[in-house]
Amino acid sequence: MQNKVHHNKINTMIDILKKITLLSVLCLCCCGVTYAQKVKKVTGTYTYVLPQDISREQGKHIALERAKEDAINSAFGQIIARENLTRINMHNGETTTDFSSLGQSLTRGEWVETIGEPKFDIGYDEIQDCLIITCTVNGRVREIVAAKAEFEWKVLRNIPDSKFESYEFKDGDQLFISFMTPKDGYIAIYLIDAENNANCLIPYASDADGYEYVNHGEEYIFFAPTNNDIDDFIVDTSNAVDAIRLYCNGRPEINQIRIIFSPNPFTKPIDHLNTDSGIYSLPLEKFEKWLLECQRNDSQMSVDARNVNVSR
Repeated sequence: MQNKVHHNKINTMIDILKKITLLSVLCLCCCGVTYAQKVKKVTGTYTYVLPQDISREQGKHIALERAKEDAINSAFGQIIARENLTRINMHNGETTTDFSSLGQSLTRGEWVETIGEPKFDIGYDEIQDCLIITCTVNGRVREIVAAKAEFEWKVLRNIPDSKFESYEFKDGDQLFISFMTPKDGYIAIYLIDAENNANCLIPYASDADGYEYVNHGEEYIFFAPTNNDIDDFIVDTSNAVDAIRLYCNGRPEINQIRIIFSPNPFTKPIDHLNTDSGIYSLPLEKFEKWLLECQRNDSQMSVDARNVNVSR
């Protein structure tokens, strides 16, 4: 009887130790996830002197992006990389050599979500004879603590070939996007229009799965017709390819293209079909909330955004 009680006590102690060990492992995992997903609420401000060849709307976009960078750098700091360049110019048979040193700032974080509407204060500098745009923006930023999956992409105008990269479109020009990643994963592409709608370009409108898988080391040209004669890239033959054209309503517009990539599967947010364009879309505010939740749950998710100007 004593031996049985003794064995029961030993088994009970072993069970307790197992539970403590398991709890410790879970706590370490949770701490690791919390650290990797560190998010801060920030405010950034930037004053931009508008050059003569830049429109007011373009200047507001530039001021906004630099205000975001200011907020990220204030929260997490930045890395300064310096590169020395030597440029040789030839003109009328004469050769000149220019030496310059360029500094590049690399942020330690990324912008996750915009809170409320950015505030713009536009003034006029009589001495410099130019407009001055000051932007203040509130949002949430996340510290980059681990290497994310990298990818390369280009915006192409009218011709589905990566040599025709352009971010200046005329009304009615056709859009293509080239994409390549060194790692298998999942991709989504959204276009943010002037009305603050997030339009889902990839996955295609006819794709019922809600996600798009890409293979590593392959160049994809999205929105390219399947009968294209160029053989150096992959086109999607499993779904009806959506032809994308960019338009503006009289005055120039700035659209933003966002690419979301992760080695982990994710599905797009709930959206609704726009019968005029044939593309699914949702309000930008709901899109950013969905994206924030995705990034919180997936530290390997990468997001990149570029502006495309559309004019007549």
